[in-house]
Amino acid sequence: MSYLKYLNPKARQKIVLMQDELNIDIIVCNPSITRLGVFIVRIGDKNLIKINNDLNQESFLITLLHELAHAFVYKKYRNTIRPHGKEWKSMYKLIMLDFLHPDYFDRETIKVLSRHLLNPKASSNADLDLYRLLNVHESDKTVSDLNDGDEFIFRNNRYRRVCKLRKNYQCIQIATNKIYRFSPIAKIQLL
Repeated sequence: MSYLKYLNPKARQKIVLMQDELNIDIIVCNPSITRLGVFIVRIGDKNLIKINNDLNQESFLITLLHELAHAFVYKKYRNTIRPHGKEWKSMYKLIMLDFLHPDYFDRETIKVLSRHLLNPKASSNADLDLYRLLNVHESDKTVSDLNDGDEFIFRNNRYRRVCKLRKNYQCIQIATNKIYRFSPIAKIQLL
């Protein structure tokens, strides 16, 4: 169970009990560009949870609890419900409430997580307050750190931030004049 070294020691026993109850494998893998973790249904084998290996301890636990909620919901409902519907939200809240304690998270994280749990998003990265808190030690800059008109590099292309939309940012690729929508937490390089 090599994933245990990524967890707060006080959380390990609870996680192992959930893993045993669900009879699933949990592995740590190289980072995915699009997600922090994933629950995978495997026919004829144990279901699987994969978590990125570049997460800090609090992000790792939150992501793992998110995916464990998927596993519990799948066990009960199979594929008859929406992935992040009311059943998943209810299960995620139930699991997370057991961990909203200073043994597992610092006080500021508990405060932000409590707000997050009022209406959990499909991804902890979709909650900008939670994302910023969990990545406070990261030196990466994001699209939300810029001002309209600022230029930046994303995946070897140059862009200019145009304006804020409802949740995302409209940006224009300098070389092509094509307009793109960026998540506020898209990691970018400053010029």
